[in-house]
Amino acid sequence: MVILHGNGWVSVYAHHYRNTVQAGWRVQQGERIAFVGATGIARGPHLHFELHHRGRAIDPRRYFDGMPHRSDPRAAVSPAAFEASDVAAPRTTSSARHSGARTFAPGTRRTALSLLRHAPSAEVLAETEGRVFRNLLWPLRGGDAPGDRRLRRRHLTLTAPEGTAVRAAADATVVYVGSDLPGRGRSVVLLHKNGWVTVYGAIAGIAVEAGQVVERGEWLGFVATRRGLVFELVDGGRPRDPRPLFVGAPTEA
Repeated sequence: MVILHGNGWVSVYAHHYRNTVQAGWRVQQGERIAFVGATGIARGPHLHFELHHRGRAIDPRRYFDGMPHRSDPRAAVSPAAFEASDVAAPRTTSSARHSGARTFAPGTRRTALSLLRHAPSAEVLAETEGRVFRNLLWPLRGGDAPGDRRLRRRHLTLTAPEGTAVRAAADATVVYVGSDLPGRGRSVVLLHKNGWVTVYGAIAGIAVEAGQVVERGEWLGFVATRRGLVFELVDGGRPRDPRPLFVGAPTEA
């Protein structure tokens, strides 16, 4: 994979697998673009990285920020061990946790089901972090236009190729990550400051964990099946059609 940066630098990533981006996409610093692998001629999982400027290779090490120290226990773990985990370590830029005692317990199935059936209390919303938006960012990096199909039960299936990146529709607190919610498969549930709850179902490679604060557009995982993303918006304990609220959604050809 080759990425052209705004300052003219070119970075090269090799021996990885399962890309989460496509040619022509714009990516942000820290965004996941693939998984460490052992493709091509390789003796084991690793990343081959190059940095070029004006056609010349330069040593990238002096430009790295956030590189693990040798005393960091993660530095001694093989890349394969990280790939085996379905939940990545949260990024420090957007994963600050609530320091005080909560009136609700993020991470439990009971909490998720309660938020899907009842409006969150004022106390719960007071503990929810992030900006308030009046719309929803299209939760896929691509995909097909949402169309005019009716909601199926409570959710909307957004068709997209397997491996398409899934992103948060707005700032929120992650209240659930798991596969115990009926009809949704492996899913992430977000609670937003305005009381909305969004559900992202049938996804894999989940990069967040319960209790984490995410920002609008932050990477959550990727579409796990050819069927697409199972997306749900709940407002006051009732399902709501999210399509009129989407910004950045693909349009019909």
